[in-house]
Amino acid sequence: MFADLSLADLDRSAGAAAIGIDIGGTKTALGLIDAASLTLLATDVIPTGPERGGEAVLRDVERHAVLLAQAATELGRHTVGLGVAVPEIVNLAGQITSTAVIPRWNELPVAAVLGAIAPAVIEADVRAAAFGEASLGAGRGYGFHVFLTVGTGISYCAVGAGRPFAGAHGGALNIGTSVFALPSGDQASPGGQPGPDDQSGVRDRAWANGWPSVDGYPGGREVVLERVASGSALVQRYVACGGTAQRAEDVLAAARDGDRAASEVVDVAAKALGIGIALLVNLLDPEAVITGGGLGSADTDYWTAAERWARHYAHSHAADTVLTRGQLGPDAGVIGAGLVGLLARHRLRHRAANHDDTNRGSTGRGSTSHGTDRGTTSLSHADCGIPNSSSEKRK
Repeated sequence: MFADLSLADLDRSAGAAAIGIDIGGTKTALGLIDAASLTLLATDVIPTGPERGGEAVLRDVERHAVLLAQAATELGRHTVGLGVAVPEIVNLAGQITSTAVIPRWNELPVAAVLGAIAPAVIEADVRAAAFGEASLGAGRGYGFHVFLTVGTGISYCAVGAGRPFAGAHGGALNIGTSVFALPSGDQASPGGQPGPDDQSGVRDRAWANGWPSVDGYPGGREVVLERVASGSALVQRYVACGGTAQRAEDVLAAARDGDRAASEVVDVAAKALGIGIALLVNLLDPEAVITGGGLGSADTDYWTAAERWARHYAHSHAADTVLTRGQLGPDAGVIGAGLVGLLARHRLRHRAANHDDTNRGSTGRGSTSHGTDRGTTSLSHADCGIPNSSSEKRK
């Protein structure tokens, strides 16, 4: 059930290097990682453009990977492998089994096409990033921790003894697209005790009105975390409230400047994210939760508020659980993919020896760390765009 990712199995031969490719819904990061120092020798970033189709995305990735292989030669390195981190479910046999972000990559010969450059293996993006942090970043020294990526989307990965846990089908990552029931009466403040109906002393309209309840569920509504607390959700919800933003950073900046709508969007998102973190802590009891991704690795008021809510909702056994940001920052994905590339020959030999009997079949995935299933979402001004999960395509 653990992914075949182990620091001890890396190809560290003299002069070796690997290409790491971190595919995102918006951009794709490529890097050349040195086997000896485990540092990036060269990097490249290109638009992903999944709306053009999976074939076009693969052609672009192939072309830029070839350029990195040429750069490796010019630097006196030989490319021993290529790791591809994708925002999809990847099963234990390294097969893409979903199409949440990149069309048809579950059908296209991605590994074969890129394997013409160097031995290529595919891994889920959150597991690759978790492996990077566990091997070279904030995860070192923990026997059991959770890596949580918060960016365009939200995903998690449990890590034991440095090895990411994949689950039976490769789907142990879907915290962002799991449905939460958030009761409208739950207005407790992390810094104080709730009143009789948890409304006493509330000054902010975001809490005074409670979580929107428009789907008929008494006292609350179902909410998909990624559609409330991710970077893309912050933008969508703020725009639904009448604001103007292109990136999550724009919403955070507006909140810092006192924009009431932006503040409410960020406050609700931070509470939802805190509840999600607390759920992971309460269920899995890790030594630490390490966050990555664009939002998860940034030192912002959003993260500070989310951490307060996580502490508030976490059970007493988790009082000393470490909540911290990753050390690799936004490079965690491409570094992790590079490490996967250094494991490519080992993994391919292992699979051949086992005749791919780890293949557990296909499963659907509603979303990844870089986006959700493209279900229709209705945004309303009243709830600042918190989607009604009853209108979503069920995961």
